[in-house]
Amino acid sequence: SMPGDDDHLAAPLSTQHDNTTNLYPNEITGAESPTATTMAVHNPLFAQLADKYHRRNFLCFSLLGFINNFHYCLVLSAAENIADTYDLKSYMALISWANIIGGNVIRMLNAFVYTRVSYNVRFLLSGLQILFGILVVSMAPYCGTDDVFRFCLSLFGIFFIGTGSSYGESVALGYMEQYPAKTLGGWSSGTGGSG
Repeated sequence: SMPGDDDHLAAPLSTQHDNTTNLYPNEITGAESPTATTMAVHNPLFAQLADKYHRRNFLCFSLLGFINNFHYCLVLSAAENIADTYDLKSYMALISWANIIGGNVIRMLNAFVYTRVSYNVRFLLSGLQILFGILVVSMAPYCGTDDVFRFCLSLFGIFFIGTGSSYGESVALGYMEQYPAKTLGGWSSGTGGSG
């Protein structure tokens, strides 16, 4: 085996056409991406690779689902504690709303507006939104002495956590259409485990 013979293993399976190697996802170039079913029918190498790396892909999708959904579930389960920190327990429902409301808008944008943006950029944006939200929520208790202001600042951070998680889910599920259905169970396992 020559150096570079295993380069095709680093690329998503949908980018391997007619037994040739393409190290860049089709989304970067803007080309249409064939589905896993289409690839398996037209390219026997795709079917072999999908079977060979099923366990690795399943594990990676489980981990990705867990990481993406963990913060979303954490905020929902800690809503009472967050509101109680600022003596605003009667406004606990606002935490759930802040966590959920942005996700509806960002999913629509992902479906209709962001289709020409590469998956790499979309995953990065999702991660940055979640990271920004975590930083804002964790720093809110130390910003001033007004409980209402600090609670609103926490809601602002929670909005970004929820939006980033919903956006990450939307992006990941769109990306995973390239993989066989049996591999996608990993995503479900990961998101379920984070709850």
